[in-house]
Amino acid sequence: MNLEDLKGTLIVGQFKQVELTPVRITSRTTYKIDKILDMSVTRGIREYLVGWQGYRQDFDTWVPAAGVNNI
Repeated sequence: MNLEDLKGTLIVGQFKQVELTPVRITSRTTYKIDKILDMSVTRGIREYLVGWQGYRQDFDTWVPAAGVNNI
């Protein structure tokens, strides 16, 4: 069984199907932020560069501050 991450990169390793759990990602899916790495204000809109918990550094993205919830 071949596995890919959300960017289509092949995940190297051996996995048994019984060890895997299917996950459904929708527009309502929330993700945990590991760190806020930077902050920017462009045209009055504050954005954060965030590192996501459980994801590699190449998944870091700029997110509008309004989309960041403190739970």
